[in-house]
Order: sequence, then C-alpha cells, then structure tokens
Amino acid sequence: MASQKHQLHFVLVPLMSPGHFIPMIDMAKLLEQHGVTVTVVTNPVIVSRFHPTINRAIESGLALWLLPIRFPSVEAGRLEGCKTVDTLTSPHLLINFFYAVGMLQQPFEQLFEALEPFSCCIIADKHIGWVGDTGRKFQIPRIIFDGMSCLTLLCSHNLCISKFHDNISESEPFELPDLPDRIELTKAQLSILFTLGTPEWKAFQERVRAAEVESYGVVINSFEELEPRYAEQFRKVKGDKVWCIGPVSLYPGSVVYACLGSISGLSLRELIGIGLGLEASQHPFVWVIRDGSEAEKIEKWVKEDGFEERTKGRGLVIQGWAPQVLEIGVSIGVQVVGHLITEENCGELVEIDVIREVGGKVMGEGIDRGEKEKGKRTRGDGKEGNGSRGSSYLNMRLLIEDLIKQVNHKDSTPRF
Repeated sequence: MASQKHQLHFVLVPLMSPGHFIPMIDMAKLLEQHGVTVTVVTNPVIVSRFHPTINRAIESGLALWLLPIRFPSVEAGRLEGCKTVDTLTSPHLLINFFYAVGMLQQPFEQLFEALEPFSCCIIADKHIGWVGDTGRKFQIPRIIFDGMSCLTLLCSHNLCISKFHDNISESEPFELPDLPDRIELTKAQLSILFTLGTPEWKAFQERVRAAEVESYGVVINSFEELEPRYAEQFRKVKGDKVWCIGPVSLYPGSVVYACLGSISGLSLRELIGIGLGLEASQHPFVWVIRDGSEAEKIEKWVKEDGFEERTKGRGLVIQGWAPQVLEIGVSIGVQVVGHLITEENCGELVEIDVIREVGGKVMGEGIDRGEKEKGKRTRGDGKEGNGSRGSSYLNMRLLIEDLIKQVNHKDSTPRF
C-alpha cells in the first residue's frame, strides 16, 4: 500500500483568500506526509508568499509543489491590483472577483493536462464551482474543501433544501430544520450568501450549490470529537464521503482570539470598541486586524492612545491574517449580519462591556469543563490514536485509501 500511496497525485485549488488558501496549503503538507504527491495551483502572489516554506519542504524530500496561474484581474473589470479577496476595496467588487475566478477554468485545464504524474483527484475550495466540470472532463473525483464545520455545512444544506427562510420576515425567529439540536435564528442573521438577491449572486450561488451536490465528497477542517452528531448527520447527507481532517493549522492557547477573517471589515469606530473591550477583559488576547484602509488608522490609534503600552505582555495585535482555531466561540449578541469589506455606515455596534464579558466566558468562566476537554483534544501531534488528531489522522488515511480504490478501479476498467 505504501508504494500505491506514493503514486497518488492530488491537485489542490484554493480560493484566493487567506482564510481559505492558508489552511489548504497546511492540508497539502499533511497529505504529503502521508506519501501523496501534491500540487497546489494558485495565483503568483500567493505562490511568491509561500515559496520559502515550500522550498524548505522540497529540500527535505517532500513532493509538494506550487504552480502559478495568472489571475485575470483586468479582464474581470475594476480589479486592477486585487488578486486576493482581502485586497478588495469595495463589497461590490466581490462578484467581479468571483467572475475572475470563473475565468480560470481554461488556463487551469491546460496546466492540469500537462501535469506529471497525472492527478487522481482535485480538491478545490467549495466556491470554485467550475472544478466540477473539469473533474468530469478528466474523469477524476472532485472533492470540496471547506474550512468551517460540519454544523455550518449541514445548516446550509438543510436551508437550501427546505427554502424555509424565503417566506419569513427579516426579524422573525425560526428554527433551523433537521438538526440534532434546537437552533433558532432570524433571517437577518443568515449569511449574506442566503440573503443577497441580485441575479449575479443568485447565479453564482446556484453554480456553487450544484457543484457541491455533484462533488465526490467533502474534506473539512474540523474534527470528530468537536461535533460528533453533526459530523454523523452530514456524512449521511453526503453518502459517507466526509473526511474531518482538522485542525490543519497550529493555534495559540489560553487567549481570547478576536478576528473577523479576511473578507469582513469594520469601521475605525468599531475596531476601537473591540480593542477597548479586549483591554477591559483583563485576559490575554490575540487581535487580528485585516489589511485595508482602516489598518493604518487603527495601528496609529494603538500607539497614540497608549493601548499598546497598557496591554504590553498581555495582548498581541496582528495585522493581516491568523488561523481561526481556538477551542470555544461565544456569541456577542449581534442580531444582523455585518458588512463585507469595510463600510463606515455600520448597522450595529457591540458595546465594550459585552466584549469584556464574553472574554471571560471564552477563557472558561461558565464554560462546561467537558467542553474545555474537547478543546484540549485538538492538541495531538498527528499520530494515530492521539486525541482528535488521532481521528483526523485516521480520516486522512481513509481519504487516501478511498482514492487508491478509485485509481485501482479506473485502471482495471476495460478500455475500448
């Protein structure tokens, strides 16, 4: 079996957004450690960023490659200088960005066809719908990568099937259908991908959803012990083709972690409120501020207001991106979905006292000890039988063995 594993070649296609491509590159490293040759196809900006890391991996004998593909910023319109989601300057450019992603199919297929050895599967971000067409063209499995959770995927699947949210008001509470637990939301709290009503967004969502339904399976950056019932139920939805292999990134422990990812943005007023709330919590924290128009302003405030000095030794402010993997998340009570990118006309502010209070909850005040133990089980070293990384290690092996069967079946099929 070891020799068969080394013959496997996976091609990974991440979305050009830090919260998507960094976990996928981490996953690529894990796959290679299991004896799989891995090629990550992405734009030159991301390739140049990770070249030193990948070169060190190659020098150590790992079969891990980064292959650049030109991002059609100009052809997509108004995207000059924007080659990743976190560099977009307006929420209105997001649909242009995905239009540019859609234009990558033909150049990708030209690169893919020339790869040696020929790839046995494509693992692509769930938002890159055209990879389903490519998989059919080359008669290989197309697997979705999702960086969130089985809970999120199951909720999205059930809402897409039931369409229950279509016929209710923005503020009317409703129970999410067909879940192991009772979870109530309002329509205003749903992801914008469910609420944006433009024809362009609807067409995009339909294509993404169709590709998800037709995919061979799903790889998830989660682990079995974190959400066992949701993993089990989503596995039933996908016909057992669900592999929880996370967390793929290392993470800080025993800190309050504040981050909105690489797409969502806040005004300077909102950012200052978060900072003061973290300071008032009196707990150690990591605060991640995305690059963009507000980054320089908040960096100036951090220094001039004395925030940096007052939180010295207790707080770490990171500009850019950091992996979102701490063990427990707590709601701060926001009742509507926030804006993408950054907009000054924010709809709802969170009070400093609320941030201070949830900081205490995240650090264990009032959190069930059993839940904290689940978090501790994420700290394995990737070896079989070691906590959640034991289950993730097993799922990685099961994924590879499943694709070995697919390769063997394809090789044994008579050709006429």
